[in-house]
Amino acid sequence: MIPHRLSEAADQAARRYDHLAQTFSALYKTALMSAEFGYAGQSQKLFAEAYDAAEMYFERDKEAMADVAVEIAEAAHQRAIVNLRSVDAESLSDAALAHVSETQTYLSNEIAAQVHRDIAHMRFQLQRVVLDVGMIARTRNVNSRAAQMAYVVANPHELELHFVDRRGRRTPTRTFIRSIYRQALLSIHNETTLHVIADHGLEHAAVKKLEDGVEKITDRININDYAAVRDHLFHPNANSYLDVEIDDVSA
Repeated sequence: MIPHRLSEAADQAARRYDHLAQTFSALYKTALMSAEFGYAGQSQKLFAEAYDAAEMYFERDKEAMADVAVEIAEAAHQRAIVNLRSVDAESLSDAALAHVSETQTYLSNEIAAQVHRDIAHMRFQLQRVVLDVGMIARTRNVNSRAAQMAYVVANPHELELHFVDRRGRRTPTRTFIRSIYRQALLSIHNETTLHVIADHGLEHAAVKKLEDGVEKITDRININDYAAVRDHLFHPNANSYLDVEIDDVSA
């Protein structure tokens, strides 16, 4: 089922990013415990190590992203062709391929932006801890190492990474990555379907929804209205998706 495959791929992407987030957390913990804590250059070293880890992540993720994007696009294309009983366009059109590529670029850019935000947050958190440890050392009249250990014991919390929207709402990074991945893949499915429908001179598409394991037609749209309804009907967790309209829409 289409929604299940989209969710599965998005979950896999979230796990890949979670491995990177765990690496950031390990680097941060190491920095907190380091004998070099608070010394000049530590923050820059943490910054460099985090970006090295991010580069390795991107190499793996881009390959996985490309594979699943093509898989979703080709499956949508073949489904539409079969439903149209068409013998034309056995492969994705150049326009559809270009659209898939642009969607991948958008997704990569969104993930890269979140990596930058997460690394910046980690570095800022380290600087705040340096300040707090300095305050402990002065107020308790202890040396820096003792103050450092006192802070670590009193604050055993994990590094928390979030996406913060314009309203200040905080979403854990893993959840954010899953959401943007799933919505991008849903867009690839829908918009590949739209390309096939348009190439065959049709103007309407069926909106289907998966309910209790059964695909049901819930609406129909003019394909020229897709952009206006996209965010409402096809949000990241939607079970709705586009398909070729072959029967009258059921109530």
